[in-house]
Amino acid sequence: MKLKLLLNLPFLAALLCSLFPGNINGQLENVNWHFGVGVGVEITPDGPVLTSSNINAFGVICPSAISSSSGQLRFYSDGNNVYNSNGDVVDNGDLSSGAVENVFVPYPGDDTKCYLFRSDNNGVDYSVIDENLGDAGGIDPAFKEIDLYDTGSQLICASISDGSGYWLITADNNDGFTDDIHLNAYSVTSSGVELVSEITEYFFFAGWNATLDDARISPDCSKIAISYKGHYVALLKFDNETGSFYDIIYDGMDTGASFVNITELEFSANSELLYALGDYNTVRQYSLDSWNFTDISSSVNIIDQNFGQSLWNDIKLAPDGKIYLLNDDQGQLDVINQPDVIGAECDLQTGVLDIPSGISTYLPNLPNVTCQAPFLDLIIDHQYECLGDLTELWYIFPAEPDSVLWNFNDPSTGDSNTSNLDSPIHVFSAIGSYDVTFIYYLNGEATEYLHNVNIYEIPDPNLGPDQTFCQGQSVELNAGPSNYNYTWTPSGSGNIITVTSGGTYNVVANNNGCIGSDEVVLDMIPYAVVDLGDDIILCDASSATIDSDLSGISNIVWSTGSTSESITVTSSGTYWASGSNSCFNATDSIQVTFVNVPTSFLPGDLNACEGDTIPVLVNLEGWNVQWNPGGNTNEILITEEGTYTATITQGPCSATDDITVEMTPFVPLDLVIMPNVFTPNGDAHNKYFTPFMPSQTDRVLCDSPVVTIDLRVYDRWGLLLTEEGACRWDGNTNNNEVPEGVYYYIVDIHSQCVEREENKTVDGHLTLLRK
Repeated sequence: MKLKLLLNLPFLAALLCSLFPGNINGQLENVNWHFGVGVGVEITPDGPVLTSSNINAFGVICPSAISSSSGQLRFYSDGNNVYNSNGDVVDNGDLSSGAVENVFVPYPGDDTKCYLFRSDNNGVDYSVIDENLGDAGGIDPAFKEIDLYDTGSQLICASISDGSGYWLITADNNDGFTDDIHLNAYSVTSSGVELVSEITEYFFFAGWNATLDDARISPDCSKIAISYKGHYVALLKFDNETGSFYDIIYDGMDTGASFVNITELEFSANSELLYALGDYNTVRQYSLDSWNFTDISSSVNIIDQNFGQSLWNDIKLAPDGKIYLLNDDQGQLDVINQPDVIGAECDLQTGVLDIPSGISTYLPNLPNVTCQAPFLDLIIDHQYECLGDLTELWYIFPAEPDSVLWNFNDPSTGDSNTSNLDSPIHVFSAIGSYDVTFIYYLNGEATEYLHNVNIYEIPDPNLGPDQTFCQGQSVELNAGPSNYNYTWTPSGSGNIITVTSGGTYNVVANNNGCIGSDEVVLDMIPYAVVDLGDDIILCDASSATIDSDLSGISNIVWSTGSTSESITVTSSGTYWASGSNSCFNATDSIQVTFVNVPTSFLPGDLNACEGDTIPVLVNLEGWNVQWNPGGNTNEILITEEGTYTATITQGPCSATDDITVEMTPFVPLDLVIMPNVFTPNGDAHNKYFTPFMPSQTDRVLCDSPVVTIDLRVYDRWGLLLTEEGACRWDGNTNNNEVPEGVYYYIVDIHSQCVEREENKTVDGHLTLLRK
């Protein structure tokens, strides 16, 4: 018979189970392994592959994991936390620390729950995890860390033969304080957890202050092997119907490994061979065909031995029927490909999967949920179920048949309705459900099976012709009947979607794996936009270019009649442009202002008299004025001399001009008087006779640029004693002192500042004293 394994097909769960050896047929609950620090491995028909994990089982922690019967990861635990399939700690999922041995057990009668049994130095406890608690599962507060047994133990899970539940088996040697090994068998059923049987037996060197190394049950749940003191192995049988232990081999079988190193055990897939991993570097194989100490010990085969090296930490039988070895030192999984074969032909292969190194000691402890002996049920399956496809059928069975006969129950296909091929191909004539008959002939007997094949219509979605629509509108796309599953690109679901943007839209219709697709291009006409920008002010320019920013428009018309995208203008004014597309019209306008900037706009510099107020005006329209010093009015009133700067602005245009005002002090003559006595005696006081201002005694009028004085002094005989145009008299005439006495004077005073002018004549007598 030709066995056909199409690993690239989406097999049904039953077929996927069949790809693994029969002794663990159906144990997809064990395909997901989580161990070490962040190591996830999935056992697939193509071999083990790495997956993500948040587990933290560093050091001596033996973790556990459990999947559904279809192989979907449910939970895993490192003894400190329980994680869901997303790697999140479940609600109430933090556990007391210290657990080194863990095993999940399915919850009988409820696929949404499971047990987690843990063991630490204080004993064994259990918790119930419920997928319906919290957002993604949680530990039931009423069943969290329930004490079960008061001694730290190795934990084994096996199914009860009648399918009513599972056995939880604990194995311990009282922490090494006696030479006895103690086993308990607890039934885990819908009624709860209950102790059913227990046994305590003496084994050579079972104590010596060392706990048990390992305890394993065979895949068919008939045998238990326990390692202790590094290299001794105890063997006994187990009745998975009653939970009792019997047929004990009391001699402690010596594997030859070191006392100080742990020995890990595993059974072959057919339960007839026992593998012992000792000193981290030696793999021994024992035959269990004869159930006595001498025959088992003498049957040893050294499968591999690497003296002086530390290679393997743990050994584990997987759902694919192979035994995997954890090579933490090299960071890899090794594998025994044919563990049922005696001797080196069992095929130990190294490096089948790279994993992180230095972080893993134990592979996960997994439940034995079937206890099946080696047997593979007949599996019939097919692929390609679409009308018009070449539907391929095949069967898998351990025995080679004499012949087979297929009847496709499709009479309209004539002679093609039957086939004697192992893997026939048939084109079904119409959609519908076909009960295909398969007859298996072996040793003169015919066994008939029915296998159902459903043929489905290939969807033919039709999105119609390409369309054009206006922005702001929507388009409804109808792909066809609502009974198909639809996937839209870029997004969407269902047979009808409403879109509001243009693009290429693709739909894939799926009718039970039969695929049809279509696509349509939607052209959305966007809003029309004409943008001429902000208003423009140009300084001393002769022309300006106006550019248009167009969106959704291919042509425009300007107020000037131009149809180009930009125009050049030479005069101030408002200019507009308009454009349109098949959906929208748009218009925009812009104000353009040409500005001639004056270079001079203030009067020339000015002279003024102190006390005058000088108005200065910027006589320009449309300009903003700022004086410095001063305000922001066109005209300012100047009362103090200085330079005044005016800055004018109009948009971006600006100019400055300034004016300097000089203030000359004016002398009001009504404040000027003449003295009647002066003393030119050389003492620096009153040495001149001259006009003065009593309010400003320090002001010398003779030095004023605005005052002109003509002083004339006469003696009693009328002789003129001063020079013509004199401003002051020092009591001398022709460089000769005149005597003391009374003299007559006449003074003409003239004061003028810009346009202000005053004249004054004063006469009188003065007295000259020289003492």
